[in-house]
Amino acid sequence: RSAVREAIAELRSIGMIHTRQGAGSHVASSLNWQNTKSSQSPDKSDSLTQVFEVRQELEPGAAAAAAARRDSAAMAALRGAFRGLTAASKGGHPAGEADIRFHEAIAVASGNEVFVDLIGYFRKPMSQSIVLARSNSARQGIRWRSDAYQEHRAILQCIEAGDSDAARSAMHLHIANARRRLGLAPIRSC
Repeated sequence: RSAVREAIAELRSIGMIHTRQGAGSHVASSLNWQNTKSSQSPDKSDSLTQVFEVRQELEPGAAAAAAARRDSAAMAALRGAFRGLTAASKGGHPAGEADIRFHEAIAVASGNEVFVDLIGYFRKPMSQSIVLARSNSARQGIRWRSDAYQEHRAILQCIEAGDSDAARSAMHLHIANARRRLGLAPIRSC
């Protein structure tokens, strides 16, 4: 009996089940599960490469959908996230959290809850990859404002213009350049 309680507590801690007094335990949506493998820090080159492979496939699609389905509320939130990212970066503050909020705002602007859920599920390793890319750029003397700032700005402008193909390409370029800034091999596409 105590082994069952321990197992339920562990499953609840990683979001696989929900328990309610009097209602019992229920399996949660698999998108809410915390993937213990992907929650680990992407400190190895292979792990970081895998994170960027997922980002390369997921985020350009979200950007394209955001450009196609943008609305005034989503665009206001996206512009606000970009202003926050710009302020944090120019102010010399750690901007990793502001960066991830910009990418999350794109998912919301896509109007597709699955993009939002996937980015949410993938938040920790994605955030870690962004922080690593930023810190690596700083160590190499690469100024974020001159490279990644222009990339984020281009993504925002393409979404504002409603140009899905350009938004997809701008996000694809941004992810590819982030990989390059980390010294990772480029992803070969078909």
